[in-house]
Amino acid sequence: MTTQHRAVEPDETGTARREDGVRIGWEVSGSGPTTILLMPTWTIVHSRFWKSQIPYLARHFRVVTFDGRGNGRSDRPVGAAAYRDEVCAADAPAVLDATGTDVAVVAGLSWGVTWALHLAAAHPERVLDAVPIARRQVDGLRFLVVTGPRIEPRSLPRRRGVTTRGLVPDLYRHLAAADLAVVQGGLTTCMELTARRTPFVYVPLRHHFEQGFHVRHRLERYRAGHHAPYEEASDPDALAPAIVANLGGEVDYRPVESDGAARAADLIADLL
Repeated sequence: MTTQHRAVEPDETGTARREDGVRIGWEVSGSGPTTILLMPTWTIVHSRFWKSQIPYLARHFRVVTFDGRGNGRSDRPVGAAAYRDEVCAADAPAVLDATGTDVAVVAGLSWGVTWALHLAAAHPERVLDAVPIARRQVDGLRFLVVTGPRIEPRSLPRRRGVTTRGLVPDLYRHLAAADLAVVQGGLTTCMELTARRTPFVYVPLRHHFEQGFHVRHRLERYRAGHHAPYEEASDPDALAPAIVANLGGEVDYRPVESDGAARAADLIADLL
């Protein structure tokens, strides 16, 4: 038996006006304690793309959607500059302000993921805002922030004591040399840090099953890393003490097994 959820009319509608005068049409559905911001997907599709998901989500959450500029009830500015990724991403905070939203879980698909990454880069309230607090407690403390291949390092706010890099080949060497790493809860990176016996603080993505349960369970088996809940990492006053407390400390991680190739060869040999 298949349950279908019919499209619903929004509970609120309105427009947010950007500083360039462009109006962005938004809709709010539901009234749950947690707000989900569904980013626009493609530049040629308006927010009704999410019409199949909104009826279900609105039963449990407050759902905010908006039409990307050039679509739906949003304005259609002229010129390519008005549609740059960072400009489209910046429409999201304007919508959140217009809808009275302080905190939201951001979800994206296709091009909306790129805009979500730009949004995160433009609002790094976590590690970067914890830097000056930690530096006041540790003289000479310096940070290397690695943004990866999809976020432009120059788009991040400048902080004293912070160097930003994009894609870094052989990142594991930096991890091995660091006095502390602050990372997401990805298994590969966390296990590399564990094998190298580097102190680290890891922040699993909120509502991410693998990082929140599987990876954390495995790290606890190795007595590795300091788990910082997403809410703690979102508060610089809470994250900075975790950074200082774990900086350059002695670790008692369990050794990481290094006989994987030999064990795999034995298993393969038994099949031959």
